[in-house]
Formats: sequence, C-alpha cells, structure tokens
Amino acid sequence: RHQMQRSYVDELESKVSQIKGQIEVKKSLQEYEMRLSAMTDQMQKQFDPKANSPRRNTLRKKAEDFEAAFREMKRRLGDQDLESIVELLKQQQVSQQSWKEAVAEHETRVKGLEDELEGLVPQKKAI
Repeated sequence: RHQMQRSYVDELESKVSQIKGQIEVKKSLQEYEMRLSAMTDQMQKQFDPKANSPRRNTLRKKAEDFEAAFREMKRRLGDQDLESIVELLKQQQVSQQSWKEAVAEHETRVKGLEDELEGLVPQKKAI
C-alpha cells in the first residue's frame, strides 16, 4: 500500500510537472504570437502606401512632381515615345557640356588677355 501510494504521488508530481511545462510553453507561445502580431502591424504600417509620414510625403510629392513634369514634356514636345524624349534630353546634356567647355575656354582666353594687358600698362607708364 505504501509503495502504491508512493507510485501515485510520483505519477501525480510527474503530471503536475508536465502541466506546468505545458503552461510555460503556452505562455511562451502566446508571448511569441503577441510579438509577432505587433511586429506584423508595425510592418504593415511601415509599408502602407497610404500612411502619412514626412519622408513618405516628401517622396510622394517628388514622384507626383516628376510625373507632372514628364506629362508636360510629352505634351509640349508632342511626342508620346519615351525613347525619343530620352534622346532629346541626352542631346541637351551634350549641348550643355559643349557650352560649358566653350565658356571655360573663353574664360581662360579672357584671363590671358587681361594678364597681357596688365603687362602692357606698366610699359606705357615707363615711356
């Protein structure tokens, strides 16, 4: 009888220990699910295109401005082909680069002429 009682107590302690373990596992699982839910909500808010934030509003405004400028270019050029618009922009870049090079060349020439003029002015005073 004593052995049977001891066996029953041991089995009861084992079951209580298992139940405590299951309770801990369930508690950990609930905490994990709550963290997962919170993280999921946070990520949905972070990547929600309709959410308002200063950075997102700035990017949205830049995208809208770009689209408006592109539509206006297409309207003014009377061209709907993206490739031809890109080609026109490339030509403008080449023209602008040529213009910058010409300006730099002439500025160098003007500087040289100014230096030459400064060299001539003292000679006139010496005469």
